[in-house]
Amino acid sequence: MRIVRLMIILMITYAPSSKPIQQCDYGKADIEISFEQGDHGDGRPFDGASLSSTKILAHAFPPLDGRLHVDVDQQYWVVGLVKNSVDMKSIALHELGHILGLAHSSNNESIMFPIMPFGLVKSLNDNDVN
Repeated sequence: MRIVRLMIILMITYAPSSKPIQQCDYGKADIEISFEQGDHGDGRPFDGASLSSTKILAHAFPPLDGRLHVDVDQQYWVVGLVKNSVDMKSIALHELGHILGLAHSSNNESIMFPIMPFGLVKSLNDNDVN
């Protein structure tokens, strides 16, 4: 439940509208955010909680699909810079990039770099914008 609260905080903080968040009909949504665990049926299973550098924290699908799945078993989600933790905002921004059609970047400063080290906060940089 902690991860759900963090995602709600992020949505409230960064949503362009002051309307309250409501459960939506995914059939009409352009983006579907869900919290999944293990093998959840999309061919891209999560590997549970760990501090491994190869940990899959979340994944998203390209435009016209719009699914964003977050590993609910991850125990290290935070908002902000905390040692040995993962910044939910940075991961969400990276995955939303995929939903918009962006591929991974080879620039390790880019939000679209495929590896997010624990204890780091990222945002958009020139590589992401250009």
